[in-house]
Amino acid sequence: MKASEFIKENASGGATAAGNVA
Repeated sequence: MKASEFIKENASGGATAAGNVA
């Protein structure tokens, strides 16, 4: 996943999903 994609996901409320992956 690109950094820009990650940032967009966080801004869109994907912080939880990102946390689960991490």
